[in-house]
Amino acid sequence: REQLYNIEVKNKCCIMAEYAAMRSCFSDKAAPHGEVVISTGNHNLIKRLYFLCYKSQKIKPQISIQTKRNSSKFAECKYTITLPDFYLNFDAEILKTALMSSECCGRAFLRGLFMIQGTVTDPSVRSVHIESGFKDEKTRNLCVDVMLQHGINVKKGMRRDKYTFYIKDSASAADFLTLIGAQKARFDFDNAKAMREMNNQSNRAINIDVANYDKVSIANSKHLAAIRFLIEYDLYDTLPDELKAVAEARMKYPDASLIVLGEKMVPPMSKAGVNHRLKKLVQIAEDSEKNFF
Repeated sequence: REQLYNIEVKNKCCIMAEYAAMRSCFSDKAAPHGEVVISTGNHNLIKRLYFLCYKSQKIKPQISIQTKRNSSKFAECKYTITLPDFYLNFDAEILKTALMSSECCGRAFLRGLFMIQGTVTDPSVRSVHIESGFKDEKTRNLCVDVMLQHGINVKKGMRRDKYTFYIKDSASAADFLTLIGAQKARFDFDNAKAMREMNNQSNRAINIDVANYDKVSIANSKHLAAIRFLIEYDLYDTLPDELKAVAEARMKYPDASLIVLGEKMVPPMSKAGVNHRLKKLVQIAEDSEKNFF
């Protein structure tokens, strides 16, 4: 938002579109005479509202400042701006036609709405989610129509008593930020998204390696347990020489993978050949255990 507050707007039509969007967000704050009083600690928002009001209505709104010390003895400023009565002299359908036919005004309208009540998740922490909510369904639908016209994949929804639009896919989120003029935010967004994806890929690779290591460790332990059983119950000497050879290799290299174990054999064996003989050892041990017990 801080970047949006400082975007330069020169066209009269775009100034009016952005101001109309922001004033529509404050419709529930209107006093009996139509003026709106906004209090905030955000100096940039106050500057933006002052600029838009003056350019649109040729009226300089009143601004008051309250300063107080917080617990850390730092000064905190609270700004209050009183915006005069504002009325658009055309209905919703005419506004929609104007925004749909003018790309710059559509951008300005969306920017004004998003500055007041838009939210976006941090892409470095979680998957992307841009959302904005409105009490008026027509305003929400107008925003969606403008975004769809610009090829943005946006969805409608409801959250509590508000009509919402939301964007979940990263490409449309990036396009939306560019559309409303937040190019730096788009750049930061892309960087954060790329870093998160790299971290996720790294974590997946580590998890796969750990899973494979666990799988190998379990299999190796099973081989060794079978060999010890055969030795303990005097069955080892009855084994064929090819099974004795692979059993001796397994006892000598208890943590080796099947490929490495095959390379240690004399003569070397394939992974499939080693696996077949070790499975046969385990099967002999299991059958013998059933006979003994």
